[in-house]
Amino acid sequence: MKKKICNLIIFCLHTFVFSQIQIYSPFDAIKIGIENSQELKLLTEKALNEKKISKYSVSDFFPIIFFGLSQTDSLKINSNDIMNKSVQIGLTQTIYNGGRTSIAYEMQKINSEYENLSVEVKCKNFMIEILKTYFNYLILERKMKIKIDLLDNVKKEFEICKKEFELGLCLEIDLIENEIQLINIEQEVNQIKQELETSFRIFKRILCLENENKIIIASGNDFSVSEEVFMIDYADKIINLALNTNIDIKKSKCEIDLLKKQYRYNNLKFFPQTSLETNISFSGKEYPLTNPDFSIKLKFNFDNFPFVSSSFVSDTISNFRGTNNQNNNMNASINADFTYFLREHVTKLDLESSEINLTNQINELKENLIQQIEKHDNYLRNISQFQKKISLNEKKLEILFEEVKRGEKNRIDYLNALIQSSEDIVSLINL
Repeated sequence: MKKKICNLIIFCLHTFVFSQIQIYSPFDAIKIGIENSQELKLLTEKALNEKKISKYSVSDFFPIIFFGLSQTDSLKINSNDIMNKSVQIGLTQTIYNGGRTSIAYEMQKINSEYENLSVEVKCKNFMIEILKTYFNYLILERKMKIKIDLLDNVKKEFEICKKEFELGLCLEIDLIENEIQLINIEQEVNQIKQELETSFRIFKRILCLENENKIIIASGNDFSVSEEVFMIDYADKIINLALNTNIDIKKSKCEIDLLKKQYRYNNLKFFPQTSLETNISFSGKEYPLTNPDFSIKLKFNFDNFPFVSSSFVSDTISNFRGTNNQNNNMNASINADFTYFLREHVTKLDLESSEINLTNQINELKENLIQQIEKHDNYLRNISQFQKKISLNEKKLEILFEEVKRGEKNRIDYLNALIQSSEDIVSLINL
């Protein structure tokens, strides 16, 4: 009794851990794959964090606050020691830099959007891989069913042919031909069985499922077309929709926007970096410190100039005791940058090249869409033709069967027609 209970508990735990997974449509497969893909989860989380970083990266717009504390002790022999303590707090705020701060913030947002689009491309490719594997498995499964049905019919025909040969009603060459066809069909069945098992393993691996998970993939009912809808009549709408939603096109547009911002950012280097710096300090020999000093600086930096780097500082200092100092400093240095214009030209060429690539990408997408639309419409025509051909083959088999019964046709003729009909059905599935 205890053993039965233990076995029941083990079975329940096993069922709980390795549950049965049922897939009724490609959308179920995509959902399971995305939910189980750790790589996509990490990339998505990273993209979300990058987006948050770009959103809250506004520190350059706010002032920089600094705080300082110092203590200086000078010990002298035969004289009084000198002790000095000071506390200071200050603030630096950029007033104007030609808009470089705003453009840098916009560039960071574009980079974040580009990262998000890269994740979407990765997700799209992953979904395409799932769809290919899913439908490949269904096609192989349908082929397997057709070949097994054919194998059963060929075996029946072989047994009938064998009895007829024993009764002297057919030639030995017909029996041999029948047996050869039987062996060929058996080899095809074994080959498709191996391909089916391989496809199933690959499908589970793509969905990131453990080998112990039991998967049931529901097969489609048929491959018939209930209504022929030719896409060539809607080509313009399909192309416009694709151009507005294609992720690769969006990525290319992001790259162009980023290059434009970068080019504009580089052109703003001739504007000075204007900033205001204030500082207040308290000094004295002992705490509390009672000697205040206040200073305010207006800085003009031209560090981004390509050939001459210069700065101008106007400094006003007050100790609140009637003493004020005004200092003005200016310095400049010459930088022999011989490649400046070449770099600017390369940046402009990169922008023009990206715009040309985008145009080529759009034209290529349009051409691919037209080819796919034509291929789709051609598939519809082929499916209708194959369905008609299969229907005619069924009638042909019925006529041949009656002719074989009357002795007007050899059984091998009926067998060849049966195999050909099976091949036509497989060709329909492969479309």
